[in-house]
Amino acid sequence: MTIPLLRKRRVLAAKIETTVGAAETLSASDAVFNVYTADVQANIEMTQRMGQGVFGPLPSVAGARGGTATFSLDLIGGETTPAWASTFLPACGFVLDTGVYLPVTRPPGSGGVKTITIGSYQDGLYKVLRGCMGTAVFTFKAGVPVSVLFTFTGIWNPPTDVTIIAPDYPNVLPPRFADSGLLIGSSWNPKIEQLTIDLGNTVVLREDPGDISGYCSAVVTDRLIVGQLNPEAALVAGRDDFGDWLSSEEQAIELSVGEEDNRVAFAAPALQFQNVQDADRNSVQINDINFQLNRGTDGGDDELAITID
Repeated sequence: MTIPLLRKRRVLAAKIETTVGAAETLSASDAVFNVYTADVQANIEMTQRMGQGVFGPLPSVAGARGGTATFSLDLIGGETTPAWASTFLPACGFVLDTGVYLPVTRPPGSGGVKTITIGSYQDGLYKVLRGCMGTAVFTFKAGVPVSVLFTFTGIWNPPTDVTIIAPDYPNVLPPRFADSGLLIGSSWNPKIEQLTIDLGNTVVLREDPGDISGYCSAVVTDRLIVGQLNPEAALVAGRDDFGDWLSSEEQAIELSVGEEDNRVAFAAPALQFQNVQDADRNSVQINDINFQLNRGTDGGDDELAITID
């Protein structure tokens, strides 16, 4: 008789790869994240083979073996860089430079960009992706902890049976998005219910017939950081959101959550509105604004800076 697997008995581990695309051996020390809704799925196309003479196909052949991992976690800081940042941000193309994570336009294995191995321990069943790179969405909602949703693409390895691990989870409480610094331009402190920042990475798998999977690793091939915010509407004399949109105005944005030893700060030199629409929040008129983060200098790779302390 088979024994059912319980979804609650899941633990996610991840580790930066020494060699791009080569799976790392994972252990409890690589799972020091408070992760929610972790899901690892295969993405394997079947090659159809049609028979001759009569209806009915011949056996299909499984194609290249890719997969995705999605999960969320709470944004936390720390005097020592937390594991979520040191593990996942370099695999999203954000590299630590003098205490600040900055985006870089480089392939994995160069310029500090990394690939990671992700393992999902599912009540005795072990699923693993290697050569992973990904993207992330940060969601700031007034009064509650900040959520970070990661999506990683990698190479699928066949599942095996492995005993679930027991990590020592971090006990730092995530700071709330309250009493937080939010400044756009030189003086605008908008009253918002929610703000999102989407790293906007385009991630593809690199084909390689020399690997049993048909791939050698994932790679980020493009980046467009976008977001949304929903401030209360105001008279033009007080705050002209539509004017900034129509004039293609670029404005700096600064945002911080938490206090010393548990703080994460975001800064961008050139936020630009892409769309402004009327909306409603509890019968208060608001503006639903979509924005993108542009490069601040000709050299680029400075659209967003993330500082953790």
